[in-house]
Amino acid sequence: MAYTYVPDDKPSLGVLGDNTLLIAIGVSAVLSLVLGGQFVQPRAAIIGTLILLGLTSLGYMTARGSVLSRHILTFALVSFVTLHAHLAKGMTELHFGVFVTLALLLVYRDWHPIAFAATLFVVFQFGMDRLQAWGQPVYSLEHPSFWRSAFHALFIFAQAGAEIILARSMAALAAEGEELTRLVDEVDRGDMIQLDVGRIDIRTAAGKALKGTIQKMEAAVGLMRHGATSMHNACAEIASGNQDLSDRTEQTRDRVGCIVNQRSNRCAPVTEICSGRTPCRASASSRCAYGRWRHAGGVARAGP
Repeated sequence: MAYTYVPDDKPSLGVLGDNTLLIAIGVSAVLSLVLGGQFVQPRAAIIGTLILLGLTSLGYMTARGSVLSRHILTFALVSFVTLHAHLAKGMTELHFGVFVTLALLLVYRDWHPIAFAATLFVVFQFGMDRLQAWGQPVYSLEHPSFWRSAFHALFIFAQAGAEIILARSMAALAAEGEELTRLVDEVDRGDMIQLDVGRIDIRTAAGKALKGTIQKMEAAVGLMRHGATSMHNACAEIASGNQDLSDRTEQTRDRVGCIVNQRSNRCAPVTEICSGRTPCRASASSRCAYGRWRHAGGVARAGP
């Protein structure tokens, strides 16, 4: 699966790639002017350079970091390399710019500009070779040759194919790194952590694995929180029951104390009446004993 990057709040790979190609285009523009003066074609060099620089400025200033800008800048750089070969009258050494350009396009980590550039190079190679063969004042090689052009195209497609594989792998790794960074930034909240990462869109395998792990941690923390809440409620109920039991015990103790005081007060007058009389002492004692016996029975009945 290929990943394409677009600019966001921080500099994206698209912006980095555009800046890299912008530097390469600037160097190519200077080289075009030098070659135009060296091979006595200053007019073609100046006109071609101004047109390509205008196209570059338009794409960079209006769509920097986007898919559109990377294709515009790729077209400009490929055109400069082709212009170099034409200004140098097909000098073979200047064809190395083709492979340098393809290598630079890896900065995007996107295979589309690489395929686009390789296609443009092959089209320009064969197109200018045929125009040169038909006697037009353009140059691709020193002398027109269909088979040499085909041989060059074979090398272009070979390098482009290898770079497309590399670009796809690099894009996948970069996407995993970005998603892992987003997940870590979402979880890390300074002195706290946030385990709710469900709203983050994840596409890569590593990102899905980390997101799943974080969500399992969130579920485990939720269970622990629920268990702690249940334990707290149970402890509160036990404490409330103990307090109720203590209150009832206190009330029962107070009732028993009142009953004991009432029974004791009933025996007191009898003792006072019989305290100075011998014949009544036994009778009073019996009554007091009978009162104590009834008191004991009443206490027993006042129990549970």
